[in-house]
Amino acid sequence: MAIIKVPKDMPPIIIDDSSPYADWPKMAYLVKRGHSREEAEELVKKLATGEIKDITTIPNKNDYMPDRLRQFIESTPWTFAKTYAKTWPHEYIVREKVDFSLFTELAEHIDEFGYLSHFYKNPMTYYDFGGNTYWHMDNIINRCVEADTYHRREKDGRLPK
Repeated sequence: MAIIKVPKDMPPIIIDDSSPYADWPKMAYLVKRGHSREEAEELVKKLATGEIKDITTIPNKNDYMPDRLRQFIESTPWTFAKTYAKTWPHEYIVREKVDFSLFTELAEHIDEFGYLSHFYKNPMTYYDFGGNTYWHMDNIINRCVEADTYHRREKDGRLPK
C-alpha cells in the first residue's frame, strides 16, 4: 500500500499495490495533477506499454494552488527578463523584493507538486498553473507561458539556435 502526499487541504490518496502497473512515483505525479487513482493507473499502463511516450505530455487536470499563493502570484509585480527576451522569454520575482514567507511557500509548492524535467542538461522541477510554468533557482522564482518551456519547445522542434 502507498499513501500519496497531496496538498494539506485535500484528503490523502491510498493506493494498494495489487496493480501490475503500480509505479508509485508516476502514480503520485498523476494524482497530484488531478487524475483519479483509476485514471492514473490507466495512464501508467499506457506509459509502460509505450502508448504514451512522455509523462509530461499528460495534461494537468488539477490547476491546484492555495488561495494565498494564487493571490500572491496575482498581486506581485513580475519582472520581464530582458536579457532572454528573444530566446527564453520569461518573468521572475526576487525573494528579497517580495513577501519572504509567501515566496518560500511558493517555492516549496513548486518542489512538492511539480514535475521533474530539464533545461538543456540541467534538471529542474516545474509546476504548471494558470497557463504558466513556474520554477525556481535559489532566490528567484521564474515563470513563462507553458508552451515556451524547454521540454515543450524541444518536443515541438522550436529550440532557439
